[in-house]
Amino acid sequence: EEERGRIAKDLHDSLGSLLATIKGHSSALEYEVKQLSNLQNYQKTNHLIDEACDEVRRISHNMMPQALISNGLVDALRDLTDNYASTSGWKITFDVVGMKHRLSENYELMIFRIVQELMANIARHAVAQQVLFQMIWKENNLHITVEDDGRGFKLDNGKESGLGMRSIRSRVAYLNGEVEIDSVPGEGTTVSINIPIKNESNGHRT
Repeated sequence: EEERGRIAKDLHDSLGSLLATIKGHSSALEYEVKQLSNLQNYQKTNHLIDEACDEVRRISHNMMPQALISNGLVDALRDLTDNYASTSGWKITFDVVGMKHRLSENYELMIFRIVQELMANIARHAVAQQVLFQMIWKENNLHITVEDDGRGFKLDNGKESGLGMRSIRSRVAYLNGEVEIDSVPGEGTTVSINIPIKNESNGHRT
């Protein structure tokens, strides 16, 4: 995670600044040479520069989301799910209950990565129309449910075989949690996660 943070900062500070400088020079050149604005290749080049700037911001945000650092887990997850809903065309239901205060930085980041991977899996594979995200803090446990109405998949001896889900299981195990997956081809998928948080509350720096 430290390496993710370093790369995200480098992308934003170095490559992001370089692209912004290129964009500035391009605009200045257009001001000096009026004919450029009418050239199709010049317009395409400017459009590609804009796309590159947006992509750097997106990658940097995904690697180290500013909303998580500044506003906490709930706001970061709402931002994450809203972004996926807008780009993938889902109808998202976002429900959070009982979040009393922030968790430790490590737990917040790990939980964010778990949900991020779940959303990415739905976007890549599910062809879903509706997605439910629910997170409930109850009796020193955090219960997370992510459900979609997509095409589902066949479990192999009760387990999935994809790299994304193995990554999720690994992260949940690191937090001493448990994962249950229920999926039927053509009927969608439900992922239920339970994470103990008794020793992790009140651990965030303010």
